[in-house]
Amino acid sequence: MHNASIGVTGILLLVGRSFFQILEGEPGAVTPLYEKIGRDKRHKRVVKLIEEPILDRDFREWSMGLARATSKELAVLPGFSDFFVTRQGLDTLSEGLARNLLSAFRDGRFRAHVGD
Repeated sequence: MHNASIGVTGILLLVGRSFFQILEGEPGAVTPLYEKIGRDKRHKRVVKLIEEPILDRDFREWSMGLARATSKELAVLPGFSDFFVTRQGLDTLSEGLARNLLSAFRDGRFRAHVGD
């Protein structure tokens, strides 16, 4: 896979028709990849929610693991109980909700849904 060859790891979460993607790696690899994703005409409403340096990768074992979850499954996360009732997609997540979603995957709650 291309991501592995450039040293990028992460996860891609599919909820309905929305994606939530985490890219981990050196800025010299992640930034051009993110820009390429943004230019891809198949993608709509690409929104960067968080960009920050990290000490350790949370998804180092996946070149880009794909997880599927339903809005009902995510409703149990803090702050998500009514999110999918009032919002159309993951592109409207606040930074706090994005961190809650990241924590759920990092802590293993949804890792059973992931396949490489």
